[in-house]
Amino acid sequence: FLAGEEPGAYICVYPFVRSLEWYLLPDEERRRMLSEHGMAARGYKDVRANTVPAFALGDYEWLLAFEAPELHRIVDLMRDLRATDARKHVREETPFFTGPRVAVEQLVAALP
Repeated sequence: FLAGEEPGAYICVYPFVRSLEWYLLPDEERRRMLSEHGMAARGYKDVRANTVPAFALGDYEWLLAFEAPELHRIVDLMRDLRATDARKHVREETPFFTGPRVAVEQLVAALP
């Protein structure tokens, strides 16, 4: 919504916490890993990544949300991102909340 784009048909939201070691690595090494991570995502221009800082708001550092027109695009992106060196420095990334985007009215109507 901040980028002025239409929302994706599917969304995946999850919390994210880096390893303690991540913050002790030299800046250049972290920069290299984040660059590799970004390069792994370049084939997924149809997937919008939204990153919200959550420091001091709870137990997580970040809340991540991925939106895409098709669910398999999010799944494929996540698989590719897990093959990067930055993956070694993930402490927590669960639970995942994934599904189709629905209007609030649809959600309320589906409640028991």
